[in-house]
Amino acid sequence: IQDYKEIYEGKKSLEDKINNLPLEVTKNTIDKTLIEAIKRYPDTKFKLFFAPKSILWFKLLDQRGILEKKLDALTYVVDKASAYPNVEIYNFQNVFELTENLDLYLDITHFNKTGNIYMADAMAEKRHLTDPESFRKDCAELITRVRTDEIDKLAAESLK
Repeated sequence: IQDYKEIYEGKKSLEDKINNLPLEVTKNTIDKTLIEAIKRYPDTKFKLFFAPKSILWFKLLDQRGILEKKLDALTYVVDKASAYPNVEIYNFQNVFELTENLDLYLDITHFNKTGNIYMADAMAEKRHLTDPESFRKDCAELITRVRTDEIDKLAAESLK
């Protein structure tokens, strides 16, 4: 995946792909936008999801020292939004058969139609629903996976 290499080598800015605001600013934005919308429309069913970005995306965030911060922001979303009965939250970040199949990706964050079809089917079947407890476990699993020798090798191979 070419953009992993370009970002890793500094030819592209990570800031073009990520909003690296302080966590408190991010939480405030989540409260004022997402949570307020959920409250304002109690008769609307909200389906939130965390897409299966490539494992190289998470590796890059870890290499830059911001993976935990980004996952903390998502955990905040899960904690707050899951308190409302009109919200379903799906986590696809740990679907490693997708995230580690780099042939499915157009770049490190955008996948082809296979990812979309997988998510649509999973949501229709209520698979990969998450809650605060399971999301925390998923985040720990993702961090562990990103730091394995196998993913280090995959990342190194992508730099060639």
